[in-house]
Formats: sequence, structure tokens, C-alpha cells
Amino acid sequence: MKYLWVLVLFSFSTALLAQTRKSKKAIRVETEAQYTKWQKNYSISKISFFENRIVLDLEFVFERGTKEWTRSIIFMPPKTADSWVLKDSKSGKILQLLEITAVKRNGVEIKASIKSPKDKVQIELPLEGRHKEVFTCNVHFANLPDKIKSVDLLEGSNNKYIKGHWNFFDIQLKPTPANKQQRKTIINNSIKEGDNNLNLLSKDSNQALKILPSLLSIEDIECDKILELREIVFKDNSIKFQNLVKAERALSILHTYLQHYPNSTIELYGHTDIYGTPERNLDLSLQRVNKLKDWFIQHKILSNRIQNHALGDTQPLFPAGNAKNRRVEVKILCTPPASKN
Repeated sequence: MKYLWVLVLFSFSTALLAQTRKSKKAIRVETEAQYTKWQKNYSISKISFFENRIVLDLEFVFERGTKEWTRSIIFMPPKTADSWVLKDSKSGKILQLLEITAVKRNGVEIKASIKSPKDKVQIELPLEGRHKEVFTCNVHFANLPDKIKSVDLLEGSNNKYIKGHWNFFDIQLKPTPANKQQRKTIINNSIKEGDNNLNLLSKDSNQALKILPSLLSIEDIECDKILELREIVFKDNSIKFQNLVKAERALSILHTYLQHYPNSTIELYGHTDIYGTPERNLDLSLQRVNKLKDWFIQHKILSNRIQNHALGDTQPLFPAGNAKNRRVEVKILCTPPASKN
């Protein structure tokens, strides 16, 4: 009988060890993660999908003497105000951080695991020292529902565009290859799904491939006329403006008009360059016009006066590719749309 119990315990331990090993093996790994950058020196090097969790490998590079240099590095533990969260950009669903592991500085581990407030890591960087400082870590979250296809990784659920936060936008959980047939399927499916947050215009739209007049002053505004916001230029693969002063100047012109004519509304059309997958480009164009809409809302313009359209890479001004494809266009509607009965 004694030997029987030993055999049972041995079998149970073996099964438990096998299950533990199984849970530690990734089901799928994305080594070329697709996402929109908030800062050029932040990157996602890998996303690993396990049975019970998702793990993102992050890298932060700081070079002394550049504008990206920082004097302090902080890794916030779970359940704190500015700890990382995963946020579904469509539903707003928030997934809380479980753990940060393998925190390294220039390849040397400085913290194996961060799980509680007492584990907080804060490092002060002197002005003098090695030219480049590289920090890496792995952030852990519980698995997401299959229906969620893209998320934002934010330091604090309401800190989307806060300068200095280690944020990543539009992380593709199921990236799509960019061949022509799949491109057509993605666009058709998006139209069929009728996503309320994503309006798609046909490539045959009469505004496609036309060089539009620019909005440079309030005198340029005409009812129901599409204008290019030429001073609003986005960085490559990003929602960041190339020139914040020029971008806000263009937005201020529209803001002034909307204030003077309270019955008017505007439509914003977001475009991307041709590079990248069509699904990602559609989402990126939506992120860009949403950023403009957020600006208007912050400046006391009601959200129902602004309608966003995401066109992705379907209407390039330069079919072979050009930075000028990354643009936003606007149409001013002088009277509100008729209400639906």
C-alpha cells in the first residue's frame, strides 16, 4: 500500500510538472509586431501568446544629447495609477497588468519581477555617462477574447497622449498579410460589419486621387467643400504631428469657425501611405482622425459635430508611395444633418 501511494504521488507530480511546462510554452509568437509608435525610441520586439496570458517584450532606447533623453526611468507595479494596461480601442475594455518581468539595463537584469507597489523600480540617469542607455522588460496580461484584434498599451488607462508615458497604439494581435486579395477582403468585410467607429469610402469616390485646395485661413472655408489640412502632417507609422505648431494652427482655424457657426459640423477624412497591411492602415487612419476629434472635444466642441472617416491607403495621391499620402481632409457642413425618424 505504501508503494502504491508513492506511485500515485509520483504520477501526480509528473502530470503537474508536464502541465506547468506546457503552460510556459508559447502557443504563438509574433516577432514582427505591428503597432503605431508614440515615441520613436520605444519598440515592441516580440509578443508571445500563452495558454493563460499574453506577454509583450518592450525596449526603450535613450541617447544622451537627444530630445528623447530622460533623467528618470520608472517601472510602475500593477494596481497603481500609472501602471500599464491593455485597452481595446473599440470597446474601451481595460485589462490590468499582472506582472513585469526581466527588467534589464543594457542587458543586465536589475529586477526579476515587479508584482506589488514595493517592487517599484526608479532609476535616475546622470547627464554624463555612456552614450546610449537601453532598457528592456516583459509585461504580462491575462489572455484577451478572440474578438479583440487590436489594443493600446498605455501607462494609465486615461493617459493616451501624455508626453513621457511609455505608450503603444493599435497593437495588432492578429496581423494580416498584405497581398492584394486579402486587402480587398479586409476592406469588404469592414464595410459589411458596419463598424460605427469606422467609416469607409469607396476608392471610386469623386475625391480620390485629386489634389485638393488647402485650408490655410478661415476665408478658405466653403460649405460642403473638401479641403486638405496640409499643415497637419503625421510622422511615418505614427499619430504624432511632424510640426505641432502648424497642426494646431490649422485646427484653430476650424475651431474658430465652429465657434462662430454653432449649427455647422465637420467631416474628417484620414489617409495613410501605401506601406503596411491594409487593416493596419485603416486603423492607423482612424487613430489619426480620432486624435483630431479628441483635440476639438478638449477645446469644448461637442463630439456630435465631428464625424470621422478612415480610408487607410485606399486613396493615395501618389500610388507608388509618398509621405504626402499621410494626410487629413475636411469637409465643412454648414447645416446639421437631418435627423433620422
